[in-house]
Amino acid sequence: MSIWLFENIMQMALGQFPSQCGMLGRCAPQFVVESDGSVYPCDFYALDEHRVGDIRNDDLEAMATCEAMHAFLREPRRACSQCADCPFEGMCHRNCKRLNIAYYDEGYCGLREFLEYAYPGLQRVARMFARR
Repeated sequence: MSIWLFENIMQMALGQFPSQCGMLGRCAPQFVVESDGSVYPCDFYALDEHRVGDIRNDDLEAMATCEAMHAFLREPRRACSQCADCPFEGMCHRNCKRLNIAYYDEGYCGLREFLEYAYPGLQRVARMFARR
C-alpha cells in the first residue's frame, strides 16, 4: 500500500526532493495527453482553456513555451492567513493551484492541521526506512 502524500512528506523530512509536483509550491508542466491527442499542462486541468497543443502536430518545446502554458503557470493561488506563521510552509510552499484549493481556504489549512499531528511520526518512519 502506498499513500503518495505520506511518501512525499517522508522524502522531504529526509531532505529529498518530493515526487508530487504540488509539493514544490508551483505548477510544473506534466504534459498530459488525452486520447484525441490533445495535450494539457496538468491532469487535473485537462480543460479546453488550458490546452497547449496536439501530440500529433506540435513538438514538446513549442507546447512548453506556448502562451497557454505560460498563462496556466502564472495563475495566482489563494492566500491563507495560516501560512504566515506555519512551520511547514517550507514543505508545501503554499502548494500548486489544485492542492491550494483542496487543502485550505483563507483562514484554515487542513494540511497544516494534519502535519502538526502526523509529521513527527512520519519523520520517525522516514528515518527508520533510511537506516535500512
